[in-house]
Amino acid sequence: MSTPFSDTTKTGLVQLCEDNCGFSRGDISGSTDLLKKFTGWMNLGLDDLWGIILLACNLGGLDDSNYTDYPFFSTNLVSGQRDYSYTIDENSNVILDIHKVMVASPAGKFAEIYAVNQETITQRTGNQESVTPFFDGNLRSGTPTRYSKLGGNAIFLDVIPNYDSVGGLLLFGTREASYFTVNDTTKKPGVSGIYQSYPALFASEMYAGIKSLSNLKKIERDKLNMQRAIQVHYAQKDKDVPKGLTANVEQAR
Repeated sequence: MSTPFSDTTKTGLVQLCEDNCGFSRGDISGSTDLLKKFTGWMNLGLDDLWGIILLACNLGGLDDSNYTDYPFFSTNLVSGQRDYSYTIDENSNVILDIHKVMVASPAGKFAEIYAVNQETITQRTGNQESVTPFFDGNLRSGTPTRYSKLGGNAIFLDVIPNYDSVGGLLLFGTREASYFTVNDTTKKPGVSGIYQSYPALFASEMYAGIKSLSNLKKIERDKLNMQRAIQVHYAQKDKDVPKGLTANVEQAR
């Protein structure tokens, strides 16, 4: 079932919080202070929800369905510049990770470049193929062929570009959820409809814990059960794409 943020005539996420926390209908939606608190908690719940999904899927390309664009981001390739940050996209949404990088050639043709771990690269000889470190004292320029993620939110290119290209660096990745505001009504969490009530469970648990409500344990069990269901559901998505091992929710939290 699809669940909107707030629907006073039926059941939205705000109304689920009212039911879980012993409020009368309209007590949260009609209170500026309570609505701000529960909206903030539900946004934390969205972060928690996406963390579970991304861990279960172990795949790039996932995105909040509320976004009207796609999770790839371009920036200009600048002659003489090796490092590029990916903190936010063009619409100021935080980029969580990068899964694929493409670079335009001087002629404007894009090609994928490949990820390596610069911290573990060593110059190898003998029967093994030689792998050239990025920082070996030789400043090579031309068209990049590899990249390394360093510093948590930046990529370094193996070869320093010797040409400019507008939008010549294309990054495919994952970004943060599309969050709620107190003025939202019909907006829904951008995940599978059967798990859209998770932010309400998260917010209800926060309030129930602060107020020591008698049904806190039940809310905790309901949340844990949904976490397990989310993990199983998203681990089965895109069965045609090979995935690595996924961790248990209990281990990851």
